This record gives sequence, C-alpha cells and structure tokens, in this order.
Amino acid sequence: MGGVTDQFGWAGHELGGATVERAVARGGFSIAYRARHAVFGEDVAITCLELVPDLDASDRKRFVRLF
Repeated sequence: MGGVTDQFGWAGHELGGATVERAVARGGFSIAYRARHAVFGEDVAITCLELVPDLDASDRKRFVRLF
C-alpha cells in the first residue's frame, strides 16, 4: 500500500461525521480516502473531485457546473 498523496491534507481530520484515515486511490478527476464513520462504526469511502490545476477560472466554473 501507500504511494497515494494526501492532496488535501485530510488524513486525521473529521469530515462529514467520519475520521479520515488516509488517501487510498487517485485517478481521473478524483482522490478516494478511507475513513471511519463515527456513528455507524463502519469504514466508508470519501471521494473528492480534483480539478486540473491549470484550468482558468471560467473553465473551472463551467466544469463544476456541468459536473
């Protein structure tokens, strides 16, 4: 395992009722994180959209709207 960069620095933080453990996969336009839900006590996946960094502001806005 390993090798996937925690692009957003979420590991160790709570997000949406779950404690993020680590980034587990990256591909296309997203990064997937493994997390543990506090209420249900279950492992969950959190996937975050990752836009291409060199999009200009208008293209970024259009992409997010279409997504």
